[in-house]
Amino acid sequence: MDEYDKKFAEMQKYIPFLEAMIERLQNVKDKSREVQLQKMQSLHGILSNSKRNRPKPNTRLYALYDISLHYSHR
Repeated sequence: MDEYDKKFAEMQKYIPFLEAMIERLQNVKDKSREVQLQKMQSLHGILSNSKRNRPKPNTRLYALYDISLHYSHR
């Protein structure tokens, strides 16, 4: 298992958190939250897809990972 696969497996533990955040953001009618919702849905889709295309390092996947860490420590 290479570094990417280890990081991907580590990030999958955030799926329940993402599902809760997605549900919460879907219930908010504030349009300014739409971008956050789309990011959470995108990250959830990436982490939930076992047949994923491997992104290059320092791409959106890693940026979304940083976002998820920020929200998980609130």
